[in-house]
Amino acid sequence: MMRIALILLLTFLVALPVRAESLIVTLSERTVDITSNFTGSAITVFGAVRRDAATVPRASDYDVVVTVTGPQSDRVTRLKERVLGVWVNTRARTFEGVPSAYTVLSNRPVSEIAHSSLLRRFQIGIEQVLSPEEEDDNAVSTDNDSQGENDSQADAPETEGIDPRVFERAFLRLQREARVYQEDPNAVAVIDNTLFRARATFPADVPLGLFDVNVYLFSGGVLLAEERVGILVRKTGFEQFIFRMSQRDQLMYGGLAVVLALFTGWLGSVVFRRS
Repeated sequence: MMRIALILLLTFLVALPVRAESLIVTLSERTVDITSNFTGSAITVFGAVRRDAATVPRASDYDVVVTVTGPQSDRVTRLKERVLGVWVNTRARTFEGVPSAYTVLSNRPVSEIAHSSLLRRFQIGIEQVLSPEEEDDNAVSTDNDSQGENDSQADAPETEGIDPRVFERAFLRLQREARVYQEDPNAVAVIDNTLFRARATFPADVPLGLFDVNVYLFSGGVLLAEERVGILVRKTGFEQFIFRMSQRDQLMYGGLAVVLALFTGWLGSVVFRRS
């Protein structure tokens, strides 16, 4: 009887979830307000690793990765080819639902923190932004017309001789060059293997919307904990009034723009006539 009870107790203990670390994360600001003189902003991410008596000791120090992901948008990458001596856009690929902005902050290069398969699973790092599922769904299309970034995806014709990864590499390269996608392997400071701090910057042309701030805790290449908070980027003051009018009452917004243009032209003619 005692043996059966011992076996049941051991089975129960094995079935219990393993107690691990958890994260406490806070932000210096929860919003980024866009005004007429906005030239950029920065928000500090503060955090701590919470442990208890049941937390097992780690052989390696902690690594912390912070990703700041902007609202999703559709982006088009075009292929230029020489036709009759002139470079023209011939084919394009639409990447649907990709981050409009993306920043990776860490205490060392993410490639040294975890295996690429784990990074790919959680889409940590610029190279992992385009998931395999997304790559399969996004087709390459022939496009000789002028299209914007939010164009819908066209039907996919034959694209012999073109490696789909060419568009992927070009897309990531362009985002890096425009500093829309950024990585900083020295941006997270880990203090006493318990506290950490990172500084996320928002440029003057930051897109509006909700930004997801994901904080990942690693040790020895293993993901131990994850926490998510949000940052809202919004227009305030007169800019917010104009933006809302352009979205909700387009007729009034158009009329106001015409009246303002006419008034500006009339005022300019009066000033120059007197001079």
